[in-house]
Amino acid sequence: VTRRFAFGTTLPDQTPAQAAGELQAVSVELAAKSTEKWRDSLVYAAFGGRDDAGAIQRELAWSSYYLQAAAGFDREANTRVVSQGGALRYFYGVEGAIGDVALFADALTLVDPTLAADNLAFALSAQHGQESATPYRIPYGEIGIDDFEDVLGQTQRSDVYAMVPAALAQYLAFTGDQDFLQRPVVFWPRVLRETGSIGRHVADLLLYINGSLGRGGGGLLAMGSGDVTDQLIDESASVATASGTGSTFNSMVVAQRFEILADILQEEDSGVADGYRDIFTEQVPLLADTFSGSYYYRGFDDAGAPLLDQFVFALPQALAILARVAVGEDASDLLSYFENELAVDWGILTDTGLPDDGNAVRFGHVRPAISGWVTAAASRADAGRGFALFVKSLGFTRAELFPNLWYGLWTGPESYVGSGSDEGSVGASVLTAFGNEPALNVHPHAASIRGLMGVLGL
Repeated sequence: VTRRFAFGTTLPDQTPAQAAGELQAVSVELAAKSTEKWRDSLVYAAFGGRDDAGAIQRELAWSSYYLQAAAGFDREANTRVVSQGGALRYFYGVEGAIGDVALFADALTLVDPTLAADNLAFALSAQHGQESATPYRIPYGEIGIDDFEDVLGQTQRSDVYAMVPAALAQYLAFTGDQDFLQRPVVFWPRVLRETGSIGRHVADLLLYINGSLGRGGGGLLAMGSGDVTDQLIDESASVATASGTGSTFNSMVVAQRFEILADILQEEDSGVADGYRDIFTEQVPLLADTFSGSYYYRGFDDAGAPLLDQFVFALPQALAILARVAVGEDASDLLSYFENELAVDWGILTDTGLPDDGNAVRFGHVRPAISGWVTAAASRADAGRGFALFVKSLGFTRAELFPNLWYGLWTGPESYVGSGSDEGSVGASVLTAFGNEPALNVHPHAASIRGLMGVLGL
């Protein structure tokens, strides 16, 4: 069954012409109400004394609009959802990745808390129920009507098991909405109508984390078939399996938010709270061994050796600061690494090679989603230097540097080429919809809001 997107609907006894006529009759009133509503729903951030203050404010207002306007309504889950959008949603019909849906809830929590809650509910509605062959699993994304998709063979994408609880922790901490834990949410397959509260879904996630997902190299949460970056284990020259590879990313997210979640859940369900706290207590000490002496490794293979250790990845450096694994001078040193090795004039590279490897890169893209983490981390280490990286990552900076590219300012893709002759262009083959339609992706706009939250110390 094909997933379709409707821009409007009619009542059973209406024709489209009648419905359009009724709208036109009240169009002036609706436009005025819409303008008033949006004026009160945007993010305004004034940075005085800067020549680019107007450009920063305009972009943040636009990003906050786009982030909310990207919401759709999923009939089967009976909730709104802001997913990645772009070619993934509008060409391939996939709502996902589900970990990204949780990340957008992070960005929405202070902008539109009810939409953030809906995003979390949608993410958990993708969780497989007891009758599934893989109970409590959350797939890469949803496709069609009440079906799921494991993109590129990602049958055990693991970031969702850290990111959904982490986003829930932030939502509950900021809003104090304990009643949300009682909200009923359906399991997959939805046709069976197995339903449980948010609290039950979170309890079942705990079972999956400690069971099917398990631990990989270095004792870290397993990477599965990939974490927030697809197919990392396929790039490794060493033995790196889905169950045997440990993910620094997943364990850093645990260190950042799981203790907060446990504290919030304590009164609701002390057993589940203790389970999440146990994972936090288990994982945090292990993160000291993920440090090379200069930077944090991306993960560990089945034998416990560093994964792809000829490259330095931006994400674990940022999360080490956000999780307070690296503090003080150590955090400042990581910020210097961002500035000297990973920063380009318009953002942060996903990775770089070690100097003795001739500065080769594995991926070498600029991904707004990662820039959001980096900005927040850099701002925690040093507010002024973090703000400078924040401005570098905004769309108007790209527009000044790449005036011949139509995308990347008001709309854009999830990834850009970070260097070379194609620098600044879409980071995907033009033979795919991702490269041929580099627009309508939500990550650039969510990253701007997440970056602002980091700049403000939120």
